[in-house]
Amino acid sequence: MVQSAPEPGNWLDGLGFDIWDPTGGGGGGGAAPGGLGPSGQGFSLSRDEAMSMLNQAKGIRADLWAMIKEAEQLTKMKPPADEPASKAFNVLAAGGGGNPGAFGYGVGHIKREHGYVDELITRLEDALHLAQSSDESAATDMNKTASSGGYA
Repeated sequence: MVQSAPEPGNWLDGLGFDIWDPTGGGGGGGAAPGGLGPSGQGFSLSRDEAMSMLNQAKGIRADLWAMIKEAEQLTKMKPPADEPASKAFNVLAAGGGGNPGAFGYGVGHIKREHGYVDELITRLEDALHLAQSSDESAATDMNKTASSGGYA
């Protein structure tokens, strides 16, 4: 039975990213509430781990983008000679007559991989932004309490 790969935009559905700060109170670090997916499945990362993963993913995305540009050039390859064997091989490799050819399929695979990494980056950025917003909100609340003479 053949199962097709999920589209890049939904391969992380049901999985969340829980970003926590190891310097938070309680010694074990505090987890941001609601970070994991609806099924309770997902990834729990420290802020440093999430930032490291984000930076690596951005580097991979840039590499894939460069690969796409190079791979697309292969689909423009012309046969080396004007004879039937060269023309037939060129159609199989570079495509033609409605056939994307091996190089065209390769471009499609790289684009799909780029989509997967792009989705991962979006999810990590969203999780980090939520964690940052939570931290900024807590800091603002602390400052308001301190300036009003209250106790934290």
